[in-house]
Amino acid sequence: MQSKFVPGLAFLVLACVSQFAAAQPASSWLIPQTEAARIGLKRAWFGSVDLQGNRTKLIDVKLDNNTLFVQTSAATTQAIDSETGRVIWVAKVGDSRQPCTPLGVSDARVALVNGTTLYVLDRKTGQVEWTKRLTGTPACGPAINEFAVFCPTMSGRIEVYAIDDATHQNLTNLRINGRTEAQPVSTEMGIAWGTMAGDLAVCKADASEMLFRHATKFPIVASPTGRGREVYFGSGSGYLLAYDKSDGRERWTFAAGSPIVQSPVPIADSVYALCEDLTMFQVSAATGKQTWDAQGIRKFLAASPTRLYTLDSLNRLAILDSQSGARLSTVSLPRYPFAISNSQNDRLILVSDTGLIQSLHEIGREQPLDYRVPKEAPLEMPEKPAPPTPREVPAATGTVPPAVADPKIEETVPPSGETPPATDPATPENDPFKTP
Repeated sequence: MQSKFVPGLAFLVLACVSQFAAAQPASSWLIPQTEAARIGLKRAWFGSVDLQGNRTKLIDVKLDNNTLFVQTSAATTQAIDSETGRVIWVAKVGDSRQPCTPLGVSDARVALVNGTTLYVLDRKTGQVEWTKRLTGTPACGPAINEFAVFCPTMSGRIEVYAIDDATHQNLTNLRINGRTEAQPVSTEMGIAWGTMAGDLAVCKADASEMLFRHATKFPIVASPTGRGREVYFGSGSGYLLAYDKSDGRERWTFAAGSPIVQSPVPIADSVYALCEDLTMFQVSAATGKQTWDAQGIRKFLAASPTRLYTLDSLNRLAILDSQSGARLSTVSLPRYPFAISNSQNDRLILVSDTGLIQSLHEIGREQPLDYRVPKEAPLEMPEKPAPPTPREVPAATGTVPPAVADPKIEETVPPSGETPPATDPATPENDPFKTP
């Protein structure tokens, strides 16, 4: 008997399957303990973020010093203890109808931009400490430290706002060539960032001086990474660059051969670079020499002393030998689009788009391995020779001119009823980045 294809029936079946998939409970993304044990893992805890209905989505998940910060499109931010799953606080920040940037995190505060309003919260409680209206449209999430908040805008400048000043004044506006679309980071060296025009730079933590700037001519699409005395940049030209805190000079360069599209991952004595062609390199942090490479790797997840946990090109959990890069095991997983790339400890933290969070670790490792480097004293760069005359400043060899504040950029007009500051404080008289 010849079978017949019925288009209407096929459509009905497909619709039912789609509705079933959309209605699957969060537990369907939970890895059973028996399955985890087969690959030497144990689930430490799991929990679920309240997404308040189907229209609410996760925006960003960030790990910082044993705290997970989860943001949703409903303008809520949630802080969770990454070792226990305990909810520390939940805060509604801003207007859910406005776009929200990823968080910037410091030891004492967190910062985000909702619409064009900067919000600075107490890290321990989630209480809003102060707000400030940006004069520009945000391009990505801010960076924050104990001195200031650094907010990249679509015009290419970074607006810098004081933390301790009572009015939280706009200290200056930083500008290098191109627009910053990858979130700047606070490191021991200072604030580090790159641009889509290929410039990368580091300024002092208080924005008083540019420490160095380098032009690569290829887009910087991922945030740099700081670890101890080094800052690592991955470029669209396929180079991994390491800069040293002691003098701000390039320490080494590694040629990956393909654009580096994720933030470099420094752990122990190695740095991992993930490329557009799905190659992951292990590079010596001391010399910049390649140790090994692994093919088909999409994302780094976590590391133990002997194994690396990654996602491969088919979204499977790929477990690699940390010494050779050889693949030890491959396990099919549900989709975890917000899985953490964890360079701080050995915990494997998986986050689904339904809001399910689960933390796993190797069996027998109840206490996390801490890969963070103790903070050193504040950076003191070598003194520069005094300029011969006020208008004759020798340029550093191999560098481009320092960043220049841009006080007169016309940008997006704020919504009616709100007036931007009448003047830009980054004037030639008080601008630390001015050109003679």
